[in-house]
Amino acid sequence: MSDATFPPAPAPRFDPARRKAVTFALILVTSLSSFESTVVTTAMPTIIGDLHGLPLYSWVFSVYLFGSTITMPVYGRLADVHGRRKMLLLAIALFLAGSLLSALARTMPHLIAARGLQGLGAGGLIPLSLTVSGDLYSIEERARIQALFSSVWGVASLIGPLAGAFLTVTLGWRSIFLLNVPLGLLAAWLVATRMIESLGGRRDPGGGAGVLAILRRRAAAVPYASSTLLGIAIYGVSTFVPLYVQGARGGTAESAGAVVTPLILFWALSSAAGGRLILRVGFRGAALLGAAFLVLGFVGLVAAAALDAPTAFISGACAVVGMGLGPTALSQVLAVQEDAPAERRGVATSLVPFFRTVGGTLGVGAMGAVLAARLAARLGPALGSASRALSGEIPAPPGFRLAMESALLPIFASLLAVSCLSTVAAARFPAGRRRAGRGPSGGDSG
Repeated sequence: MSDATFPPAPAPRFDPARRKAVTFALILVTSLSSFESTVVTTAMPTIIGDLHGLPLYSWVFSVYLFGSTITMPVYGRLADVHGRRKMLLLAIALFLAGSLLSALARTMPHLIAARGLQGLGAGGLIPLSLTVSGDLYSIEERARIQALFSSVWGVASLIGPLAGAFLTVTLGWRSIFLLNVPLGLLAAWLVATRMIESLGGRRDPGGGAGVLAILRRRAAAVPYASSTLLGIAIYGVSTFVPLYVQGARGGTAESAGAVVTPLILFWALSSAAGGRLILRVGFRGAALLGAAFLVLGFVGLVAAAALDAPTAFISGACAVVGMGLGPTALSQVLAVQEDAPAERRGVATSLVPFFRTVGGTLGVGAMGAVLAARLAARLGPALGSASRALSGEIPAPPGFRLAMESALLPIFASLLAVSCLSTVAAARFPAGRRRAGRGPSGGDSG
């Protein structure tokens, strides 16, 4: 048996009809979580015009991100102790309550509070969906089904801004929140009526030290480190590449957003292929291939910035980065789930998106500080008018585009360095060999 070969798993011990219904519910909540993370962006100018809340603009996003991030490992831990179904239903309920209250908001503080509640629910949607799929499917099946989840996530996030603009113009901005309610209720009904909880009441023998015990295991610690690095890459591209196109190249806001669209599209496509790839070459092989694409993509991005290449070249580099995201992200989740015992799979799985988000937030914050310092050194007193120049309110000050290009080039170089570290982490991934005779690693949740 080769180092990456998975022996055939025995027939699953689940009711096929129930498992399909629960899987459909998981796809629904994954779509809602992904859709909600991007649909608000294009509606925000209309929202702040209606609610008169420009000074509080950033809080609509940050409170949602903060709430969803801090609750990820909490949901995972509670799901291990109290059962997956209860926690998933709680997450859906909070998300829908926040969505409904957001649609009813009459002031910006009201909207911000509702978005915070929505974020508290969103923190459980994707981690618990990944956890339940780990319970429902064997490793061979899980590689394909979680690749499907990743593709759904990518497609939903891709159409989110377009759908937000369409709904805002046709039905009003409140409709972007109301849309969640019927879909979320359908998902909740399927979970409540079709999902059979097999882990309820089971106690983690590690007690409160369960998380420390997981982090001490190399088979999980390496994918978590890789998740942190991947978060820096994802957030870095989505934050600084549009800024480069609009600030250094003089592009419009639309063209700045469109340049990273290939990243999401190819992420979805590479996720679909990543499931099959993992079954052929294992976790380590897939992670190494993904890291190689990341390095190649960031080399192209640095070259495009250094050589003043056309915008199409930047989009191509983003597409190559996207090709690396699918197999890398999928390998992280599956490697962690395969290593974790069933009674700790919830918290083990939830830590993957948690570290990804934390890494991205801290990484972008650090790179943003470097960017601000370099711009201040280049522009001096003219820095104050830079934001107005980006929005097109006033002409760009002398040397503005050159200063932006010079300041962003080290940022892109740092992202290249992060991708190289991802290669080092990938080389230390577990290979993906399964022990002979090991069957589906889940219970009877379907």
